[in-house]
Amino acid sequence: MTVLVTGATGFVGRHVVPHLLRDGQEVVVATRSPIDESGLAWVDQVRRVELDLGDADLEMDLPASPETVVHLAWGNLQNFRSIDHLDVELPRAKRFLRRLADGGCKRIIVAGTCLEYGLQNGCLGVDASTKPVTAYGLAKVQLHEYLRMLQASRMRETGQTFELTWARIFYLHGEGQSPRSLLPLLRSAIQRGDKTFPMSGGEQLRDFLPATEVGRMLADLAWNTTGAGTVNICKGTPISVRRLIEEHIASWDAKIDLQLGVYPYPDYEPLAFWGDRTPFETLRAKP
Repeated sequence: MTVLVTGATGFVGRHVVPHLLRDGQEVVVATRSPIDESGLAWVDQVRRVELDLGDADLEMDLPASPETVVHLAWGNLQNFRSIDHLDVELPRAKRFLRRLADGGCKRIIVAGTCLEYGLQNGCLGVDASTKPVTAYGLAKVQLHEYLRMLQASRMRETGQTFELTWARIFYLHGEGQSPRSLLPLLRSAIQRGDKTFPMSGGEQLRDFLPATEVGRMLADLAWNTTGAGTVNICKGTPISVRRLIEEHIASWDAKIDLQLGVYPYPDYEPLAFWGDRTPFETLRAKP
């Protein structure tokens, strides 16, 4: 099976590709520019095609209609409120995925986000309503709705359609993470020899997974021969941000005092929420 991966060199994508290769897939990665090979041991095992999703006259030099696409590419992730998520990123994704569907792609797996749930607290299942409060979350919700309508339209018109999996990714950490993220900032502070680490109160509950596990889960979804519908990519159990940091400090055998309450809690996230991963586990349990 041929799997096309967009965003393969990003934080999530770099962890998906190795799992796809271990599953025996033929992997094609779409990038706008040559791959920086540092830290990417798999570059010689994949085929690379140049593809700029921002090109309105998109020309795709792809293998004869890839059977599966894992669409991870999305820009401006440093600012969830930016209107560019709606004005730029959403149209790009719709145009690209529509062309793949029209070309006969059988399975489409798209990375969603837990920010689609908005400010809802508690354990969030995939049937929870979407109430995004950021442009990023709203853009993802609209892309999901568009793809479901496209799927239904193709079925009505031709009697055939693509399988769709919408994977709402919660919080992850690991190699390739932005240096401005919490754990890389903590690591840098320790390496500098800082005595304290300023942060929020740390009592917010979140659902964290290592990026390698996220990559494996997405690869499992790509291997599935039918669409999984909507799934949460998460651990399924909450942990406080403070405890997460303390565990990492201990695992690094480091000493640094936490300066709590320096920064406010983000106002676009609820205080305590985590995901229900039952749909994914049910899928994985199938023979």
